[in-house]
Amino acid sequence: MTSRSEDTRKKILDAARAEFSDKGLHGARVDVIAERSGANKERIYAYFGGKEQLFRETLKASIAEIINEEQFLLEQLAKDPTRMTEATLDHYISFLERHPHFWRLLAWENLSGGAEAEVMGGIREETFKEMRQLYKQRQKLGLFRKDISFEAFIYTLSAVSFFLFSNRHTLERTLQLDLGTPATRKKLMAEVLELINHGQIPHR
Repeated sequence: MTSRSEDTRKKILDAARAEFSDKGLHGARVDVIAERSGANKERIYAYFGGKEQLFRETLKASIAEIINEEQFLLEQLAKDPTRMTEATLDHYISFLERHPHFWRLLAWENLSGGAEAEVMGGIREETFKEMRQLYKQRQKLGLFRKDISFEAFIYTLSAVSFFLFSNRHTLERTLQLDLGTPATRKKLMAEVLELINHGQIPHR
């Protein structure tokens, strides 16, 4: 693929990301994506085959972004064995704040029944493999309970960070919290970390 073709493809994916994150697969229109990208519909179909395939590629591109940034997280975790929970949660919150399209695309995909989610199968396995090893090392050091799996660990941190953005507006009203205020969010996340790290009921 020529550099010009690669540039056109990137513009299409950028436009698709904006359209799909706003309206989901079924609400998005290829006409709008074409207008936003400056590419005609024929070019879009030539590159991607159809709207479903374009959504799938958009989802893959967004996942590639978090995989790329997780390399920085792995470097950070390797340096400090005592802050794995804090560093991971901070990383995911920072990523979602800077890439709101990511959590919106995932929300739309789940609302649609996950038909295109097959593209996610094993795509983050290399990252999780390294994180799993670090987690097990910390279990041996006594920093994590041995009866709590890595899957439960990453699920919890992913859920907390995702929920902070996906349900922000309803949570602000039900909990009477201004989650857009850095000080409020910092205090809340500090308490969440305290709950995760030290608030467990001892295993019996």
